[in-house]
Amino acid sequence: MSDTSRRTRAVPGVARHGRLAVSRGWVSVVKALAAGLAVVLVATVSIAAIGVFSLVSSTDSFALPADDDGTPQTPGIGAMQGSFNILLSGSDTREGQGGLGGPDDGQPPLNDVNILLHVSADHSRAVAVSIPRDLITEMPACTNPDTGEQFSETSAGQVNEALERGGMPCVVATVERLSGLSINYAGLITFRGVADMTDAIGGVPVCVSGPISDRQSGLTITADQIAADGTVTLQGEEALHFLRTRKGVGDGSDLGRISSQQVYMSAMVRELTSRGTLTDIGKVYALAIAAAQNMTLSENLKQVDTIVSMAEAMKDIRPANVTFLRLPVVDGTGAYSQRVFAQEEQTEELFDLISTDQVFQLGDGSVGVGAELLETPAPDPVPSETAPPTDAATPGPSDTAVPTPAPTLQAQGQTADQVTCSVANS
Repeated sequence: MSDTSRRTRAVPGVARHGRLAVSRGWVSVVKALAAGLAVVLVATVSIAAIGVFSLVSSTDSFALPADDDGTPQTPGIGAMQGSFNILLSGSDTREGQGGLGGPDDGQPPLNDVNILLHVSADHSRAVAVSIPRDLITEMPACTNPDTGEQFSETSAGQVNEALERGGMPCVVATVERLSGLSINYAGLITFRGVADMTDAIGGVPVCVSGPISDRQSGLTITADQIAADGTVTLQGEEALHFLRTRKGVGDGSDLGRISSQQVYMSAMVRELTSRGTLTDIGKVYALAIAAAQNMTLSENLKQVDTIVSMAEAMKDIRPANVTFLRLPVVDGTGAYSQRVFAQEEQTEELFDLISTDQVFQLGDGSVGVGAELLETPAPDPVPSETAPPTDAATPGPSDTAVPTPAPTLQAQGQTADQVTCSVANS
């Protein structure tokens, strides 16, 4: 599978319009904006309301799907009481991207990056689930808002085709069906924003295990660029090249690239929280501008009061409580040999834990083939569930709560406070 190929091939069992796109590795760089958007939403609480309004009012927007009774699936949460879900998708469009990724070839854009961000009801934790672009899954019937073309429901569509099938409402409906969660807000992001946002925060220091040279992505990191602590500070288009590299990290697979990108996202979160970026109005505003200029938001997310109340809800989440995960998958076979399917039991467990706001921990070796663990801070023990007393009517020692260890989730990922390095494959 070539990172630069724009060709597609038909796969038996998939509807005619459900094309299975060959990997376009550079487009997955937009995944980094998931962390950036979360930070922007947090940071905007520090910006004057008039400034936020000028940003969100200048962006395009879309309406999300409605329930059968006509009630929007994205009711306003007001002051952000309780949990909420945001879907962040990255479009692979080349239109208006200033030549990044090559010239505009006129092909319909795909949602090659999809990250579902869940914020817990008490606003103390956030979980970001990356959905591989090559995932084969059920897809609902959708209508393309631009062409009016209708696409039938299919049991085996590739998730990154949802944008072409019906715009962001179709992407939302597809991920809702996969996860069983109601998605409250959504945003569509272009890859041009990666370079702009990295510049806006002054670069991201990312740990690498060694030099990387990948002609397909355009990434070159020499030994001279790597500091004594193993880090290289990525800015602008260099960050874009790093996040698009597949052959340069891990085992050369897209799943390895996802774990490498989580190294970047975690480093970004740590960087933003450690050097006071969120209290620097100039940097916060630059971040907001970079995001707003490269995003299309759901109508309810475009509202200034929604963004401010969301920021207020998220501003105190610590890096240790921000978890980046990849959807558990298994390799396809036969006609789907280069595609993946959700691992049913692990996927069901993941979304059950998320939907009920249960605290969980990741097992050993969870960072994936594109990353290696360097350091795991341990400021606090993993929170536990507490079982009720065996006899509530009888006071005394028998009433002592029995701690239940938090469940271990079998999924690849890391928390933002874990210091990891991308594994060079040069």
